[in-house]
Amino acid sequence: MFRLAHPDYLYLLIVVPIFLVLYAYVRMQSVKAKKLFSTSELFTRLAEQHSTRKRGVKASLFILAFMMLVIALSNPQVGTRMEDVKQEGVDLFIALDVSKSMLAEDIKPNRLEKAKYEIGNLIERLAGDKIGMIVFSGEAYTQFPLTIDYGAANLLLDVIDVESVPNPGTAIGSAIEQSMKSFNFEDPATKVLVIMTDGENNSGDAMEKVRRGLHRPPEEIPGRTQYEAQEPVRPLRHSRRMELRRSIKMPL
Repeated sequence: MFRLAHPDYLYLLIVVPIFLVLYAYVRMQSVKAKKLFSTSELFTRLAEQHSTRKRGVKASLFILAFMMLVIALSNPQVGTRMEDVKQEGVDLFIALDVSKSMLAEDIKPNRLEKAKYEIGNLIERLAGDKIGMIVFSGEAYTQFPLTIDYGAANLLLDVIDVESVPNPGTAIGSAIEQSMKSFNFEDPATKVLVIMTDGENNSGDAMEKVRRGLHRPPEEIPGRTQYEAQEPVRPLRHSRRMELRRSIKMPL
């Protein structure tokens, strides 16, 4: 990392062209005066110690020293330093249906592989957001908790198949309930749950789980007492909604 502590001093370098013009002017006047005083042969005999080359070297060294002084005043700095950076993101859980019907090949290569492909593309677009994965069919399990280790998330995504959950079915409500257990409600970050499934819920009341998730009583939220007022659910920012919508384009 390279930076200048006082870059404003570099404006002094504007003086360098002025020095060059001034030196050229003085040199021209000196040559004119020399011609008026005597011939070049006579001047050489009278002023044997005079050296035009030495005067040029002196002027060059003076200008170089001035430039080095200006650079020193600007205080160039090279190195690294640690800074605490506050970063706000989204806590995103993706609930992926791994029932047998996800092996249907109406979408190539099949529905499950297409879903995994789209989730992988979404992971590549995340920047500072936490992502977690829930797999479900007849039951729901957390494949990996919220993390910003996108490399590990991709590795755990690759091993998901229809054998990840042994019980058959499509229990969307179970996936919602599992996500509510996995979210850290002490963290003020926006919570997002994306459900990727190809069928209707056939186990439990999914909409009831949604309502419970959006309106959790304070005593069910870790770190709060029943006397504390629950903060209203904050909707996902429009830009985030559009980004997620563009990233997940699977027409299941």
